[in-house]
Amino acid sequence: MTLSFTDVQYLEQQYELRPGRNVIVFAAALPPGRYDVRYGVYRLAELSQQYPPWYSTRCSLVVE
Repeated sequence: MTLSFTDVQYLEQQYELRPGRNVIVFAAALPPGRYDVRYGVYRLAELSQQYPPWYSTRCSLVVE
């Protein structure tokens, strides 16, 4: 069985990146299944560019 689910969350908060691991927590009520989570950030210093770089990655998530 394949489920298709899209939930877009925009966080308009600004975070200061620090050396090492940076963690941002978000909440979503998802039914059990496997998900491909994609997330990314814009750097505030680059937002004035016509096409600011979008730094992103993805990971797999399993909800049981």
